[in-house]
Amino acid sequence: MKNDEGVSWNLNDIFPVEEFDGLETEIKKSLELIDGYAKELSNEMAVEKFREIVEYCENLNQKIMRFVYLPELLEAIDQKNRRAKLLKSRANNLSLKYAEKVRKIYHWIKGLNKGLDETNAERLFAVIPDLKYVLEYSRKAAKHSLSEKEENIVDNKDVNGIEALTDLRTMIETEFKYELKVKGQETKIVETQSELTALFSCPKKEVRRAAYGALLKKHEENLDKFFVPKPAAVKDWVF
Repeated sequence: MKNDEGVSWNLNDIFPVEEFDGLETEIKKSLELIDGYAKELSNEMAVEKFREIVEYCENLNQKIMRFVYLPELLEAIDQKNRRAKLLKSRANNLSLKYAEKVRKIYHWIKGLNKGLDETNAERLFAVIPDLKYVLEYSRKAAKHSLSEKEENIVDNKDVNGIEALTDLRTMIETEFKYELKVKGQETKIVETQSELTALFSCPKKEVRRAAYGALLKKHEENLDKFFVPKPAAVKDWVF
């Protein structure tokens, strides 16, 4: 993809979309080892085994991130891309499964549910100096963590609930075309919201005013469509 300034980017740098099925299979096989690793956790465990477990989870997390963000970027390019939406759904489902499995390990590292004690945390963390700060901070922030069951519920609720509504809102907006009415000039049709919002920084006041007016007018015309996801999002946050 190339923008107006000639800067280009290639999603193959993440991984070719043709390799999606293969990476999905690879991640599923990797997830099978997580349960076994969780059973090996103990305060007396060897530092080598602890490093193996953490590095395995971190490497798997990198694969998951690539797997998840490729379809999201494909969708960002074209909101009507049905294949991107299908791949995004598969990626989200696998990401939820990864989070559920690895959560048991990271809750133990945080010291939750009679997990890793302070003395052995210092001993084990020292073997991974690059992650030592992150692991120590996770223990300090552990008081803000929910139980494994509750965090699984929240993750599933977000992906299958509010995110679907926000995706729907985005799809509605991508259908909009905006009438830019600058005083003293012919009305111009702006094809996308990103093109319109870029005009918010225009040095000419009349252009900025027209851009904001075009955006708000289109939203006003579609208040009935936007009404459903907005209060649903607010109620979701409150809940």
